[in-house]
Order: sequence, then structure tokens, then C-alpha cells
Amino acid sequence: MQKPAISKIWRLFPPIEFLYMPTGAIDFSSSSIKYMEAKLSAEGYIPFNKQKIDIDAGVIIDGAVADEEALIEHLSQLKTKRKFVSISIPGERAFLFTVPVKHADESIEDLVNFSLDENVPLDSSLTIADYELIKRGGKTFVSVVAYEDEVIQSYIRPLSYAGFEVVRVEPESFAIARSVAPNKEGTFMIIDIGANRTNIIVSVGSVPVFSANVNFGMREITEKIMDAYNCSLEKAYDIQNHVGIQTDNKTLKRDIKIHIKEMVQEISKHYNFWDSRRDKNGNRIERIENVFLSGGGGALLGLKEEISSKLHVYVEHANVWQHLFDLNKRVPKISRTASLQYAATAGLLVADINSCL
Repeated sequence: MQKPAISKIWRLFPPIEFLYMPTGAIDFSSSSIKYMEAKLSAEGYIPFNKQKIDIDAGVIIDGAVADEEALIEHLSQLKTKRKFVSISIPGERAFLFTVPVKHADESIEDLVNFSLDENVPLDSSLTIADYELIKRGGKTFVSVVAYEDEVIQSYIRPLSYAGFEVVRVEPESFAIARSVAPNKEGTFMIIDIGANRTNIIVSVGSVPVFSANVNFGMREITEKIMDAYNCSLEKAYDIQNHVGIQTDNKTLKRDIKIHIKEMVQEISKHYNFWDSRRDKNGNRIERIENVFLSGGGGALLGLKEEISSKLHVYVEHANVWQHLFDLNKRVPKISRTASLQYAATAGLLVADINSCL
């Protein structure tokens, strides 16, 4: 049996062109393309040239590009002189799992190859995999992520045609966790809410060990706000983030509460599973220390309080800039709620910066 490729694409040594300047970062979802760059300053790496391009329905379906020509057209709208880019792609087609390292001299790549046969229902010759090491409690684990190669190529081909060279590819869950998780040991839950779906991530430190994509987001609520207030999309986002669940419109308020209730029920299933696991001696295996909200939908006013009251845990908005620059020395030009939608692009920039150090 042919072994799957163990990809090093997100560990490539950076080209000389960006030894001191990270690549452009592109985050793909079924509803938009988000782009960001960063430049070195006395306070750290400062994000700039943030762009968001809405894409048509049907261009990206179930995590893979379904209409490459349409994606090329959308990519042509990006305003940048950067050639090299790092990208994060949706996780619907990703297989994410962990395996223990039992022996110190064990070959990690051999371990990953053997584990793929048991955990990934794909032809191994068509599989691209990568991994990150996790150390906790004196033990070492490997977090493995695998994609069918064609899924990755469905993004690389349009980017290449649009004039970009891809030097890093990773699932959005890895990029998001890298920017959102604090610099400390622990287990964290990140709830990244987009327009069409929500990604529930559990990470040990900044490395994901679980990711679930759930088919609900904030598009339905945004559209109801537009109808209720007869307003534009941008105005609806403003109402969503600054009025939210406290709206005076009774019908809208009811609809928002129903939507949030369904969302919290799904989140609770995953939270309770991870937070309540016990070993054979009855000791808790892992306690979720913090829950973070990210994604544009995570800014809905009143949402974090609703989740906190149902899960009985502290919930906070993510700080996506924490690993890029010193927040004590520079005040971001973008509000914290608005920054939530750039969690993945920030995580890509952090990876590039770390690879340059």
C-alpha cells in the first residue's frame, strides 16, 4: 500500500522575500474571502490591508471549491502586491484525530502513517496529512489532520491562476486556535461563528484536538434584522453587534432567542462531553479552562452571556491580535467585535512570523 504524503507545507522555510515580512494571509469560507497582511513595527507585527470579499453561493461547497472559475474572479478583486500567500481552508473535509506516542524513539511519521489507515476513510495514495505534537501530563500526543489531496488542489489551482504562490495550507481550526488560544497550557473551547456555519474547536494549548462544523450561523439572523429594520447589510451588522438580543422588535427578539437556543444546545453537547470526561479512577481528564467566541457571528450582542449562563462557564470574545503586537503599546484601529472575523488570518500571520524567527 502506498503511504500517504506527510505534508510539510505549513512548515516550509519561508522564501527570502518574506523573512521579515509575513505572507499575505487568506481565509476561505463558503460565504467570503478574508485577506490580511502585517508589517513589523516597534510594537510588533501590525495588521493592515484587511479585506473581505463576499463570494457567491455555490463557489465553495462542503469545504471544497466547486466553481474554480468563479473563485478566480473573486480572487482578482484582492488588492495586494504580495505574491506569496498562506491560506486556511474550511474543515468540513478534514479528518482530525489524536494518537499517543508510546515510545520516545518512535518514528512520528510512521506513527502518523499507521494511524491514518485506522482513522481516515480515504485512499492513502490520495491523502495529504500533517501533524503537531502535544505534551501534557508527562505524555506526548500527536494531533493529526488529513485531507484528500484534491480538496487542497481545488484551492491552489485558482490561486495559482490568479497570480499567487501558496506556501502554507492548513485547516481553519489550526489557524484560529493559534491566534485565539492564550500562551499557556490548558484546554480551551473556541466557538467560531460564521454566516453559514459554526466551527466548534477544542484545543490543547494552541493545537486543536477536535473540530466540529455545525450547519448553523448568523446569516438567518442578519437577514431577519434587515427585514425588521428595512436596512442594508452593513447596517444589519451594526444592529447585530450593538443592539442584538436587546432589540425592541418583539418578533425579531423572539426569533433571535430561538436561534440562540438551538445554537447553545449544539454547543452544550460538545462542551459537556469534553468537560465531564473521567478516567478509570473517576478523575476529570480535561477541564475546559476558557471558552472564546470568534467569527463575525460571535459578535452578536448578548450571545456570550447566553452561552455563559447555559454552560455555567465564563465566555469571552477572542483577542485575535494578542500574538502579533503589544496591546499595551498600540490600540487597534478595528474594534474587538469587528476583529473577530479575522481570527484565522491572524493565526496564519502568527505562523509565518514564528517560522521567520
